Amino acid sequence: MIILAILFVIIKQYTAYKSSIFLLLCCYKATEAMSEILYGIMQKNEFLYKVGQSLTIKSIGGLLLFLSIDAITHNLILACSSMILLNILVMYFFDFQRNCRNLIDFGTKVNRTHVHQIFKSEFFVFANSLIGIYVLNASKYAIDNYLTEDIQAIFGYIMMPATIINLFTQLIFMPYLTKLKEFYEQKKIKELKKIAFQIKMAVIGFGILATTLGFLIGPEVLSFIYGENLMAYRMNLSVILATYILYGISYINLILLTTTRDTFIQFVIYLATAIVAYFVSNAMVKTMQINGATISCAITLGIQFLLYAICTRIVFYKIEQTNLK
Repeated sequence: MIILAILFVIIKQYTAYKSSIFLLLCCYKATEAMSEILYGIMQKNEFLYKVGQSLTIKSIGGLLLFLSIDAITHNLILACSSMILLNILVMYFFDFQRNCRNLIDFGTKVNRTHVHQIFKSEFFVFANSLIGIYVLNASKYAIDNYLTEDIQAIFGYIMMPATIINLFTQLIFMPYLTKLKEFYEQKKIKELKKIAFQIKMAVIGFGILATTLGFLIGPEVLSFIYGENLMAYRMNLSVILATYILYGISYINLILLTTTRDTFIQFVIYLATAIVAYFVSNAMVKTMQINGATISCAITLGIQFLLYAICTRIVFYKIEQTNLK
């Protein structure tokens, strides 16, 4: 991850300051990736709620620490470094020492054959995650190519509220991961689909509420938070919030297809969406600027939603037909 990040900033020829911030944020994400190993151990041992506790500490603590240090020092490098330090401390003292130390058999030796098998069997999970990040950020990358940093910052401001829909989806869906796996292994497909449907309805309801509030008071709140007049971007914010409802549903379908081990079809979906995202976002941002970024985001995630919906329906139809035999 870090090597790729270094190559990226070299290719993009960012300034030293921007490169430093970019690399620090990549290091922050690297600590999150390391924590996922411990989260997997906790989930496997039926301690998923402890994962939630850890994420809560990191999310709220990291946000407060970042804002405090940035407000005091006006130094983003120190603020980003503080989040990395917090992640490392929580990962070691809370995730490892308190929750995982007694769950790990340190006497077990690493089997290279098993490691190679894991890399081989989970390659598409990795590829899907990597391409998925590009799909979500294709509009931002296009802005980085064609527009100013000020416009890039504004688009980041109006994109930020949409992440609450994604967080809400994960919040209500994560506790059911083990149950979904059990239902699938026990061939209780109707029960699995029922839970998934209920969660999708909750996401749609929350998304509609978020979109409504975003339209009514979103620009006012964001203008107050960021100290910049964002009143002209009310429709951009509303469109992005509505689009992220579709992304939330796609995320649920992603988990369902991962549960059924249909990762290759996800790779096809992501690859197709990434190709669309690349051409649409670059073309529309170049001609329509921030409005083009908003529309290209909606088109990309809308296509991803349709592909996931179709493929998920087909996969579960085949599973149900197989179970009837």
